[in-house]
Amino acid sequence: MKTAPETLEHITIDPPTVDAADPWCGISRDVIRRFVDVLSTEHGLPRSMLDAYRADLDALDRWLIETKQRTLVSATGEDVREYISVSLSCFRAFYGFLVNAGCRDDDPTEPNRTPRSNGALLRDREH
Repeated sequence: MKTAPETLEHITIDPPTVDAADPWCGISRDVIRRFVDVLSTEHGLPRSMLDAYRADLDALDRWLIETKQRTLVSATGEDVREYISVSLSCFRAFYGFLVNAGCRDDDPTEPNRTPRSNGALLRDREH
C-alpha cells in the first residue's frame, strides 16, 4: 500500500517503500505480534519485557524499510549487524556527550572507564 508523499513547505518527502518483490512486505507488524504472543503464552515473559521486545523489533523494522528497503522478515545478517553497530554508536555518542557535559561521571558503554570524582562533577556543574 503506497501512501501519499508529505509536503513540507516547498520540499516533498516520499514515504519509505519496500521492494515490491519482497513477499514479506506489509506483514511485519503481524509477525511481531505473533512472536510476542508466543513469548507471552509459552514463556510467560513479563509485560514490560514483551513491550520492550515489541519496541525493539518495530524500530529495527522501520530502520530496515527506511535504509534497506527490506522488511524485518527479509533482513540479511549484514543488515542486522549494521543496525546493531549504528545503535551502539549512537549510545556511545550519547553517553559520551552526557559525560562531557557533566551530567554523568561514568559511561555505561565503556565498562573499563573509571568514573570521575564527585568533586570534579560538582566543579563542572558550577561552570
